[in-house]
Amino acid sequence: MAPLLLSDIEALIPHRGDSLLLTEITGYTAEKTLTATYALKASHPMLKGHFPSNPIWPGVMSLEGLAQAAATLTSLSKNVSSENVLYLFVGTEEVRFLAPIIPPEVLTYEVTQLFERRGLFKFEGKVSVEGKEVMKATFLAKMIVKEES
Repeated sequence: MAPLLLSDIEALIPHRGDSLLLTEITGYTAEKTLTATYALKASHPMLKGHFPSNPIWPGVMSLEGLAQAAATLTSLSKNVSSENVLYLFVGTEEVRFLAPIIPPEVLTYEVTQLFERRGLFKFEGKVSVEGKEVMKATFLAKMIVKEES
């Protein structure tokens, strides 16, 4: 698979601008796995206040990046676009923050779909930096198909 870049990702999930936490999709197996990267810059607006003299990427933002990778996996697998679906967190389980992320860094997200039932998905995922796992989580998300107007 050729890598999917920013415009490809934007066609699959609705996130834009500084809220989009994926830079490139580097691996994909339908309804199974997706690997993505995010080039975190020291200038990201979130880091201005977290923390001004010691910027650390908030752990919850790593969880959001995993969720976006999972949404991208689902959009690719279901052949849907950002215009007609919305993904919502339903719950998180076993979230572990293993090491701080100090920018700039390239984060690698790996998500695996564990199951799907009626638009409810369970995923496990991990975030790594330079091959070192820095976060892992199991989480649930719901895919909502928007009504055509």
